[in-house]
Amino acid sequence: MKRKIAVTLILCLTIVAIFTIGCVEEKHATAPTPIPTPTPTPIPAVTSTLTTDGLQVTVNSVRKDDGEALPDYQKPDSGYTFLIVSITIENIGDEKERIYHPGGMMNVYDEEGYRYGVGLLMPEEVLPKDKDFSRIYPQLSPGDDEYLQPKQEIVGEVGFEVPKTSKGLQLIYWGPPSFEKLIWDLGV
Repeated sequence: MKRKIAVTLILCLTIVAIFTIGCVEEKHATAPTPIPTPTPTPIPAVTSTLTTDGLQVTVNSVRKDDGEALPDYQKPDSGYTFLIVSITIENIGDEKERIYHPGGMMNVYDEEGYRYGVGLLMPEEVLPKDKDFSRIYPQLSPGDDEYLQPKQEIVGEVGFEVPKTSKGLQLIYWGPPSFEKLIWDLGV
């Protein structure tokens, strides 16, 4: 009797083992599915023209000036340089468009995210009055300051004081009415 129970028990265990092995899914090693990396949108470079809200904005050129010819009180801080950006803003729409002082619509950022605002007291030897955007823009339309009339453009330069070691500098422009940001890689 013990033998019959042992044989029955072994037979039952064998059947259970066969069913268990047959029901287990075999896992095959598969290569992980690669996650697609998005291709970054290239940032436009100097001489590129971008458009927002009826305004066409072009970064014409960029230059650095260490202020060597300036008296000490006008030179940039130690370790800094003047960055001068020439821009053109044109109203390509059919209605007048408001623009603000460059200090309120432009900044330069470096690759580490540090922001540099418009230098409001740039020496005239570095940024001549007749090219200084902050002196030109209030004279756009007599009696209608700060507005570009249809098909009117303004060309000027904006100065920033940035560290000599800064890299990956980008100009960011934003203005009314949508305040969409336009970004240029300054290549310096």
